[in-house]
Amino acid sequence: HGSMQVHRLVVVDENDVVKGIVSLSDILQALVLTGGEKP
Repeated sequence: HGSMQVHRLVVVDENDVVKGIVSLSDILQALVLTGGEKP
């Protein structure tokens, strides 16, 4: 069910759809900041 949790971030209410995308961007940014050394 792990993928389901991640999916929830993207698949949200139509009004919160942008929020889900922003959340994803935040996670991606965090990953980039933590693993910035990796390409």
